[in-house]
Amino acid sequence: MEEKIDFFYRVSKYAGLAEDEDGNPSECYMKLGFTLKNPISIEEIEVEREKMKDGALKYAARSLNVNTSLLTIVTEEEYQKGTEDN
Repeated sequence: MEEKIDFFYRVSKYAGLAEDEDGNPSECYMKLGFTLKNPISIEEIEVEREKMKDGALKYAARSLNVNTSLLTIVTEEEYQKGTEDN
């Protein structure tokens, strides 16, 4: 049983939230997690994630003070790859 739902986003370099080592605008990643009141099965997690994805995207954009068009939903694997230390 799962107790939380996580969403993963790639934030466009045009959001101006990150820079590369040379000071150029860079994309970055964001993880947004929600704790559930009642644990649910793995199968139910995917159903709930689908129901919540639009609201979660709007919440993430509002939290970063950016337009939703600057956020892209990514998989956990893409998030992990994008946040690995080089």
